[in-house]
Amino acid sequence: MLFLIRYKWFTLATIGIIFFLAAGWWPVGTENDGSKLSVPSDKVISKETALSAAQEWVKQQPDQQPISHNPVTFQSNTLLSGYLQKNKIVPSYVNQFLSLYPIEYWQVEVKSSTGLNYLVDINMLTGKVEGWRKTSTNTAVSRREAIRIAESYLLSEHKELKGNYTVSGPDAKNPNRYVFTYPDVKIGEAVLSAVIEVKGREVASYHASFQVPNSHIAWLNKQDAASSQMGRLNLILTALMALAAIYYAIRLRKTTLFRRGLVLAAVFVAIYMLNNWNQFPAFQAMGYTQSPDPFSGHSAASILVILSNFFAIGMGIVAYLSITSGETLWQQYNSMPKTPRWRDSSFGRETLQSVGRGYGLAMFMLGLQALMLWIAQAGFGMWSVNDPSSSYYNLLNPLLFPLMAWAAAISEEAVYRLFGIALFARLFRNTFLAVLVPSLIWAFNHTLYPIYPVYTRLIEVTLLGLLFGYALLKYGFMTALFAHAIIDSTLMGLPLIGSAGLGATAAGVAYVTLPLLVAIILWLLHGLWFKGRASPLHPVMRE
Repeated sequence: MLFLIRYKWFTLATIGIIFFLAAGWWPVGTENDGSKLSVPSDKVISKETALSAAQEWVKQQPDQQPISHNPVTFQSNTLLSGYLQKNKIVPSYVNQFLSLYPIEYWQVEVKSSTGLNYLVDINMLTGKVEGWRKTSTNTAVSRREAIRIAESYLLSEHKELKGNYTVSGPDAKNPNRYVFTYPDVKIGEAVLSAVIEVKGREVASYHASFQVPNSHIAWLNKQDAASSQMGRLNLILTALMALAAIYYAIRLRKTTLFRRGLVLAAVFVAIYMLNNWNQFPAFQAMGYTQSPDPFSGHSAASILVILSNFFAIGMGIVAYLSITSGETLWQQYNSMPKTPRWRDSSFGRETLQSVGRGYGLAMFMLGLQALMLWIAQAGFGMWSVNDPSSSYYNLLNPLLFPLMAWAAAISEEAVYRLFGIALFARLFRNTFLAVLVPSLIWAFNHTLYPIYPVYTRLIEVTLLGLLFGYALLKYGFMTALFAHAIIDSTLMGLPLIGSAGLGATAAGVAYVTLPLLVAIILWLLHGLWFKGRASPLHPVMRE
């Protein structure tokens, strides 16, 4: 028992690692995990290969020559993926249909010499064209003629589509779209459908997939509506907290050190803006699927990057105000360990102590999170989808993405812990409520991730927020900051470690150890600085 008390951080880390490994070694329902619908990373064809396949296909079209292209993006049929996982029929789909109708694919936009744009869907394993769309200014033809053209195309190009079918469409919203449904080809209640657009006397788009039943769509819409509502609550309450931070910065300006937080806020903005650039393909993929014009992905991505940069600057200001106002409020309560300043003689030593506690707490929390996710999957049927907006495939440089761990740690620990707990402690005069309320607000935003049912994510993140709050109250802001950065660095670095290539593996390991490296560098630099300040010409300032 004495050993456990004396080496509590080592003990916590060990317990966490055991939980983390046990959750992976004792999987629940992995046969229905969404990863089974993905092509193994070591077998995925490169983006360059997908581009070549798309360009070659465009060359085969009458009088077409590819002349330019936009970045290759990753797309996923998240609706079907979720349905298969929720109804536990992933193995059946993998065995019967995955090779013919993949869930995930590369999407390539190619511009031709005649001015036409093509969106070509490429199989990530074989390089085969799975679907396509092209720009067309042709007008609609009669329904009878359009169906005849579509049937002729299916007969010549997609002989794998066999059996009886029904045809629906067009409608007012989609005046050129026809849906060929094959009722005898089903997985669960999802029915195979080929969606074809006919403009003029030619086919303008084709894609085949399984259409999930309306009952699943209705359930998913309710889940998404709940997460959207919680996301709005997070936005509103965070904005009110930002206003409160401004209020206290003004009211307590005589005792507020406004230079505090400038470096952390600048680091946050720099990393966030770098990530916005890195996510250009992700924004482009969103534009392809969510914009009224499916060919506006590139321009939509440019606009989203600009808007996200403005958001980064705004959040950087909020983080800065939260640090300055939060530190000032805690001075009044004197109930949290004081955050060391650079000019303090103990800064370097306390930084090393904080990162040590951070690793212990982070490993424990990673294990606890793995345990909670295991329980959620086993007891509540939790599942998630590979969302193109957050996929490593949709990054210009995946090796840069784990830097976002620091942006998340800085902003979230500043807003929801350092300032949030101080603010609600002032309002409620109750420590538990002061930690719980900002943890809930923080968790609201995390329900926007594609994890279902959404309440599982709310519970998980709220409990983690309570632990971060405990770390802040017991050991100070720096320990909570390091713990958060270590957790996210580990979660973001592990996919790199598991991917093909020695460079990516080395980068993943480096990101996990980066917080320790940062702490050591700060310790060394501070030691050199303080030694210089301690010379007879530069006496040390004592507080």
